[in-house]
Amino acid sequence: MRLGNRRKLLVLVLIAVLSVCLEAGAVTFETPPVYTLKEILPEDVLKSTYYKIRDNVTTNGYFFHFEVESGYGLYSVDSMAVLKTRLFEIYTLNKVIDEYKDKDGMQAINAVGDQLQATATGVVKLITDPIGSFEKIGKGIGTMFSRIAMSIKNSGSSEGDSPLDSTPFGTEKRKLAAELHLDVYSTNSKVQEFLDEVADARASRRVMGNIVLAAAPGGVAIATLGHYSKTESQLRDMNPDELRHHLTQMLKAMEIDGSLIEKFIRQPKLSLSYKTFVTNCLDYMADTENRGLLIKSMLSATTEQDAVFYVQMADILAKFYLIENEITKLLPVAAMLPVAITKDKRLVAAIPLDSAYMSEDMFIVINAIDGVALENNVESKVVILTGKASGAFTAEITRRGYKIVYKEFGTI
Repeated sequence: MRLGNRRKLLVLVLIAVLSVCLEAGAVTFETPPVYTLKEILPEDVLKSTYYKIRDNVTTNGYFFHFEVESGYGLYSVDSMAVLKTRLFEIYTLNKVIDEYKDKDGMQAINAVGDQLQATATGVVKLITDPIGSFEKIGKGIGTMFSRIAMSIKNSGSSEGDSPLDSTPFGTEKRKLAAELHLDVYSTNSKVQEFLDEVADARASRRVMGNIVLAAAPGGVAIATLGHYSKTESQLRDMNPDELRHHLTQMLKAMEIDGSLIEKFIRQPKLSLSYKTFVTNCLDYMADTENRGLLIKSMLSATTEQDAVFYVQMADILAKFYLIENEITKLLPVAAMLPVAITKDKRLVAAIPLDSAYMSEDMFIVINAIDGVALENNVESKVVILTGKASGAFTAEITRRGYKIVYKEFGTI
């Protein structure tokens, strides 16, 4: 770049920074908006014979917090995406037991149903080890987006999967999970209990035959990674060691740094299911530069909610690449937030939040995204949201020239 052009860019950046400082004094920051269940969930999700979502939905940062009563216990759920997964799991377990407990060759499922309901009055524990370690998910729920903002302020710009091996039990467990579109590495202890018991019964021939269910209600059926056939087949056909090796080879083929790949594969807060899904999304984006940026961002995940934040981001970007326009490169807004630049010079920011509102953190992040847009001379800007947006957020984003697009995880 010529010296004159560098000076021109510097002047533009200084003007942008000055305008941000001036705007900051004029913006009125919001508190988290309050929504009712009917405002955020479709009717077919709200009603079920298998669960009840309590009315006291709250907002934890930029994500909704739900409490779900079920015949297996009370679930505490910390985002819309995780809620849909939990509802699908609850529906599926109940449906299997109801439909198969009295069928020939399936009598052992009766005992499974009784076992799952044995602790129905308590809180259902979440697990980080997908087989047996009942350690609660780490702290930090609801803070991912605030941590992104903090990283902008501060910068100015062991494996947790237990061996589901190739023994008859391990093979049956992975096959059973795939049949039901359940995540074989789910953090839901009840899912793990069900898969363990039924897979053991099938491996020992106490349960015979495959299990097939009709689709869950529309709003729930899209929730699981298992509905993506490539990810589902990989989780079914490979044991953890094979799968880790396969993902490593896929990421190496993308020319991602080897040390970064190793950290990603060993990141204990990301299940193999999430790692597999995100790797597949990046594989779809064949001509995108700097795909390792999303992998690097995911290393900051400390909770399942954090992990799902990036799973949704990968889903959005891959579908944009395949359907809308080729993404030429990913660029960092901060260490934890990549944005995309497309072939037709659009900036695309995927913001998978339940509730987007104009907080001080949001103001900081949007300003930083604007800085990336300015540096790359984009012709248009797009923000893709997965949840609700307040009127103030919508007005501010529109004023800045962004087009707002709403997408739901698992849909096109």
